[in-house]
Amino acid sequence: MKLNHNNIMDKGKIHFVNINLQDLNQWEEIVNSKGLDKISNVVVLSQKEYNSVKDEKNTQQVDNKILDFKHTPSSLKDNIYKVLEYKVIENEQGNISVFLKSELIEKHNDSKSKSINNYYSNLQYYSPLNNNSACANNPCFMGIWGIFSLLGILVIGILIFGLFNSFSVNAFEEALPGCNNCIDNTLDKFKSDNTIEDRSDNEENKKIVDPFTKPLSYLKNSKMNQSEKLDITLLWLSKNDLDLIAVDPNGQMLWKNNMITNFGIMDMSKNDSQLNSLNKYSLEESLNKSDSVALEHLYFPEGIKLNEGPYKFYVLNSDKRVNCGKSESFYLKVVHNNRTQYFNGKIKNTINNRCVNETSFKQIYTSDKLEFYKENNAAELVFEINFK
Repeated sequence: MKLNHNNIMDKGKIHFVNINLQDLNQWEEIVNSKGLDKISNVVVLSQKEYNSVKDEKNTQQVDNKILDFKHTPSSLKDNIYKVLEYKVIENEQGNISVFLKSELIEKHNDSKSKSINNYYSNLQYYSPLNNNSACANNPCFMGIWGIFSLLGILVIGILIFGLFNSFSVNAFEEALPGCNNCIDNTLDKFKSDNTIEDRSDNEENKKIVDPFTKPLSYLKNSKMNQSEKLDITLLWLSKNDLDLIAVDPNGQMLWKNNMITNFGIMDMSKNDSQLNSLNKYSLEESLNKSDSVALEHLYFPEGIKLNEGPYKFYVLNSDKRVNCGKSESFYLKVVHNNRTQYFNGKIKNTINNRCVNETSFKQIYTSDKLEFYKENNAAELVFEINFK
């Protein structure tokens, strides 16, 4: 409804207002009560608007009812008025509006606090959350407001989801030659590890780093590097068995079951599956001889002659013993031609799942079988390098 800001006049002049109420009983209690009553959320009307309100027959006279009005917008003064008459209208949605004709009988004293309240009350009027505002009565504006509100909720949801699921390194596709899903050595890009500073002489680097809270810092401070040509360290944080595997262009695999090849060496493998005295897989022995902070390490010696073509690097979830129902997270530190890069990822499935009481012991023998398990989410191809 259009507002007329000139309706608050000197004492004795007529004043017209509209009040939104929750129900009719609320207004009846005010009318029947004695003494001064405070009415908030009041919108000023013009005389023409007051007279145009439908159901003229519903106009009621009031004797000696004094009200302390809190106007919206409050550029109009909040003063005390004597009610002369009113009209009560109920719309199709059941909302009650009371239209008043009143006479100013007393002005409030202005103060600094009053001005502050008036300022915020004025903002309240223009807010779409106020049912009496011009914005709220404009369908086009409210439609746009609704769209932007949904977009805001979506953005907040994405941010919250990101915080509780860690920062995805795969978002950075700046790579080793020919690699995917990797980033350079700017560790502070990782939300889970954004306090790391690369200061080799700093005392802070001599402190023990907790791998569960700062896995990248833990990898960064690992001292297993053997080669600047290509050196890879895998970290995971459970008693499950993950495997780091390198495959050359001919399909030859470098990993825990073949730790020396003509292109590389694996010198550390943790949490390997254990067999009992009957040469059968033993979950108990495997857990007893496994660590909650596990590492694997392989490297290509400097000066070694490599076959031309793509070398692929996988992480395989070989034996799942704990964290049932959860994906297995891993982290990689890769040194290539004196450049350090970091990777992370998650593997959903496994080739041997002890969580469902599997007792068999399936193994990988060929690169084709490894590719099969990659397609079934038990392995991940982390990156690929073409050597020429």
